[in-house]
Amino acid sequence: MKIIITGATGSLGAFLTRWFAGKGHQVYALGRAGTPPIQLQACSTYVRADITRPLDLPKAEVCIHCAGLADDKAKPADLHAANVEGTKNVVTAASGCKTFVHISSSSVYAHSDLPVSEEVEGGRTQVLSNYGKSKLKTEEIVTKHYKNNS
Repeated sequence: MKIIITGATGSLGAFLTRWFAGKGHQVYALGRAGTPPIQLQACSTYVRADITRPLDLPKAEVCIHCAGLADDKAKPADLHAANVEGTKNVVTAASGCKTFVHISSSSVYAHSDLPVSEEVEGGRTQVLSNYGKSKLKTEEIVTKHYKNNS
């Protein structure tokens, strides 16, 4: 199976790239770095990509979207560009993939003692960090896209 993994130079993306390649899948590892780590070169086809801009992706059955900016101290504009716009661009570019896996964050929750859902937490964004707010928006983008296109 052909699999696209965004954020392949990050810890989770790199792990998933190596794991799926080890299972015999053809992996396209996307990252911003001009030169990928040697470990990725050995097990995947590296694609340099800036997800904050519209992009073209190779044809694949699966896209696992791990890319993003994970920093509670980052500027809201930087979080929006990397996480929100980046997710919009990846979702659009991966529209030919049969399966889309979006990696989000527990930061979308306000960490109450009660069981919660994205719908409940979405109404409580004032208590979320800017990072949490950006990741909640990514979940809304993915949900809306696949509800409208299914």
